[in-house]
This record gives sequence, C-alpha cells and structure tokens, in this order.
Amino acid sequence: MKYYYLLVFLLSPAFSWGKSSFTHPQRVASPVVLTGIDFIETSLYQTIPDYIVGFRYTEALGWEQVPIQIDERDSVNALQIYGRIDSTLCHSNWCEKLYLYDALCYSDIGTFTGPDMNIGFDEDDELVFMARDIGEKALAYTPPFHIIQESGVEVVVSDPLTHEVGYLYLFLQDCHLPQSPRSYVQYDFSLESGTYMEDYVIGTGFNPEDSWVRTEYYAQHFSDRWIRDGLYLQPDKHAPNLFDRHKNLFAPGNCLRHEETFSSQEGAFVTNKSGPVRAIRSYFGCNSGPLTQRTHYFYEQAAVHITNLRVHALKFGFMDFYDYSSAAKGIKYYSNWFPKGVEIDGQPDELPELPYPINWEYLEGEQGSLLMFSEMHSDFPMRVYPYYLDDDSPASLACQCTGDNFSYGASGNRVLFRLPTTDPRETYYRKQFEAMKIVYYNVRLGAVLDVVDYQEGLDNSLSISITPYYDCTSN
Repeated sequence: MKYYYLLVFLLSPAFSWGKSSFTHPQRVASPVVLTGIDFIETSLYQTIPDYIVGFRYTEALGWEQVPIQIDERDSVNALQIYGRIDSTLCHSNWCEKLYLYDALCYSDIGTFTGPDMNIGFDEDDELVFMARDIGEKALAYTPPFHIIQESGVEVVVSDPLTHEVGYLYLFLQDCHLPQSPRSYVQYDFSLESGTYMEDYVIGTGFNPEDSWVRTEYYAQHFSDRWIRDGLYLQPDKHAPNLFDRHKNLFAPGNCLRHEETFSSQEGAFVTNKSGPVRAIRSYFGCNSGPLTQRTHYFYEQAAVHITNLRVHALKFGFMDFYDYSSAAKGIKYYSNWFPKGVEIDGQPDELPELPYPINWEYLEGEQGSLLMFSEMHSDFPMRVYPYYLDDDSPASLACQCTGDNFSYGASGNRVLFRLPTTDPRETYYRKQFEAMKIVYYNVRLGAVLDVVDYQEGLDNSLSISITPYYDCTSN
C-alpha cells in the first residue's frame, strides 16, 4: 500500500480556475497518483515525459491546460546513492555491504541516484495531478491546439462516496506548450557549503542547509538533512514560526540519538525535486543506520512523511513527534486519545495514559490549524503509546535534547521497548518498520467529531479508468 495516496481524501476546498467535478469537500484538493503500468496500452507509454501534457474540459471554458507531473523512478543500489564511497574511508564500517541493498528511488540527476536508465514513461514512473483539476467529459473529439493528433488519453475518476465522475485528458504535445501552466509548490534545496555532488559530506559532519518549501498554505524550513525547524501556517501574513523541531528520540529525555546526531553522521540525499504538483525530499542515513530513509512529499495544502527504519536492533524503542515553539501558545490540541482538547500554554496537563497510539491530531487557533494522521506498520509485535508534554519549565532542560529548552504541545507516538533489526543487509531475522504521518495545513473543521467522517475517505479510494481519446470516425 502506498500510504501517501491517503492524503487525497481529507482536504478542504481550495482555489481553482474552474469548478471541480467533485462536490465532496474531502476530494476537492486531492492528488491522484498513477503509475506508468496503467498506461501500457496507450500512446503515452515509453514516450519522453516532457512531451506529456494535461487538460481539463468544461462546456463553459472549453479546454484548459492543468498542471501534471511525472516522477521517474528506477531501481538503484545503495552504494551508488552514497557516491560509491570507498569503504576504507568509513568509520565504524558503516558502508560495509551497502551493495546488498537495492531501492526503487525517484530519479534525480542532481544526486548520485542519477537519471532513470529508461528515459521513457515506463512502468515504475508516477504521473500525478490534482483531483480539483478534473473537469467534464469532452463529448466530441475536439482536441486542444498544439497536441499530436490521436495521442489523447481519457482518465476517468469516480468517487464511490458521492458517485460523481470527473475527467482529465492527457496528450502528447508538439513542443509549443509548457509542461505545466503553474506550480502549486516550490521547493528550494540550498546547501550552504555549495553543490550537493561536489561539496556534500557523505561521512561524518554536518551539512548546513537553508532549504525551504513554500505554498499558498504553509512554508517549512530545513537546516540539515533531518532537521526540520520551521513551520509557518500563514506565510503571506508574516506569521511566526510555530515549530521547534520535528523530533526523533529513543525515549523521553534519552539524548543518545536525535535529529542532530542523525544529520552529523553518514548520510546522502536520494532525491531533491520540485515539481508543479508536488515536491519530493528523500534521504538516507542516521547514525549506525545508513539505509534508514525518510521521504517527504509536499503538496499545496498537505504533506506526507514516511520513515523506514533499516538499522540494527534498538533496545530503547523509537519516538516520532512534533515539538512546537512558544508561538503556538493558545492553540487547542485534540487527538483520538483526548478528543475534549487541551490548550497549549506551557502548563503541564494531566492526560489519561492509554495503551494505544495516536491515530489523529487536530490543532486549531488564530495561528492556523493542522490536521494529522499517523500510522506505524511492522511485521513484528509492537507496543505503541501516545506522547504529550506541554511544559515551559521542565524539571531538566537537558530532557529536550535539541531545539529550545521548552516543550509546547510536544506530541506524537512512542514505540516502547526493544525493536528488532531492520537492516536489510542482515541475512537472517531482519524485520520491517515504517512510520507515516499525513499533515494537512489550515484545514478548518466544523467540529472535532468531523474527523470521524473524514475517515471514510481513507477507506474509499477514488476509482480510476483509462481509455484512448481519439476521433473514432476517422479511418
């Protein structure tokens, strides 16, 4: 299951230059992700991605070009991703046997991952567009200008919740059209030391960044590979930074490992891509887990973060949580284990201790809102508990490990006790672990209980069918 597909069902209506075919508010800002294998029987298969363009049709406006994005993928060996580093240069032998692991990666000529060896739109590649850009059915064959005749493909998208149907059309162009008329997201990867291929420190050492992701709904900042330290929910209004850090620890107050130690040890970028529909930031390496990977997908009003542990056994467990800044004071925090809500104010709260994880969280205040869904998946038994700490005078300042000395509404999931080895280089007894978080920015709920209704979108995927679009009367 590709968890980042889940974000297609939970967003509120957003700006569009025409009326969407869908009226269900959960679908209006949905991305639709298809793979090249869906297009094998069409004219688009194995063509150069830059020649593929997208259109919607409405009776009122006719043809309108809409943003689409094709992300090429290829199977790449981990040793290549690390720039074929000389094993004699690795401290603690971290790069030993990297060649044993192959990963399906998003291609990037700006990293050692490199280009897709198949330059055409093939089975592994992904084609992405926003469901809000879907239009009406073009009843007659009247293609837009500057496309190659008989190259059209009709993508039919059906909503099982409302039984509404929308249409998107894909064509091969004649080189007179831009691939996309606009961009929904802008990702600027900026390495302070210079360029990635020439100046990135693959082994021990920090790699400071000033990298930004910006959309109309939010802005985020990275200062190193694992260090996400900026979140601005109203970037057009010069809103304050609501983030202290996106944190990862073994356990509360256990500072043996965290996002700074992850960034200061071996690591490499797999992909840094900014496209018209989404941005992708994916990287390897955290301390003694050189194959541990985190991948971020940034859409206009949402983001998905997937963490795959590939490391030796962890005897202390694992935590993944957000810690907010003092600018978050006054925001109300809700979750499935505390649906009544509590105000983030820096004053400790007595919340119930329950033996089940956080599935959803909702934060709302004058500063904006966040709607988040979390999942952890493994092929071994786990004990996952919720974590929450709101305290501007913690007993020990050291317990914060990174960021500021305070804890404002710090919340997320904690896996207790030992985790088995997840390193794929281990021939025997290796297991799999994945943590996923979907975040929606500035989604206002009428009531917290509305989250239960939104859950139906997670269980009812959009239905897709693909057929040729051409003049059936011609010989």
